Amino acid sequence: MRRSRLHPGDCRLKTALWLLWLTGALLLALSACVPATPVPAADPPGALVRLQRAENVASLPGDFTIFGNGSLQLYLGERGALRKVVPLEDLAALQAAIADSAVATLAEAYPATLPVGAGDTLTIYGARRRVIRYDSRTLDLPPLLQRLVGEVMQLRGRF
Repeated sequence: MRRSRLHPGDCRLKTALWLLWLTGALLLALSACVPATPVPAADPPGALVRLQRAENVASLPGDFTIFGNGSLQLYLGERGALRKVVPLEDLAALQAAIADSAVATLAEAYPATLPVGAGDTLTIYGARRRVIRYDSRTLDLPPLLQRLVGEVMQLRGRF
């Protein structure tokens, strides 16, 4: 059996190099389409508020989400999730705090300057999503933020 070898003047060598170049160009073009940063996960459907406690918090830890249908979900890291449903009337005070017109400027009015990984994060979902990082140990939180956190923590205390 005879093996065919590619020689410098061989047409098959030119074709192989052309295909290799074309494949490289295609891969380069496709890599330009991939976003450099990961796309953030979509908001949970029906979520009103999410409170992510700092890792070093001493009381009521976890990642807590409140949904508009009365569902509460608490994620405790490796231990998994706990779920509970409360009557819709129990969400009335929280929904009133979220509906406050001052919420629109709360994130801008309270730019917490905390080290990375420190503090709690309150996410308010809806048409205009807001993310507010704050230090739960400080006593000088704006009144609306105190009200929002108080309502969330009251529901969080049910677990």
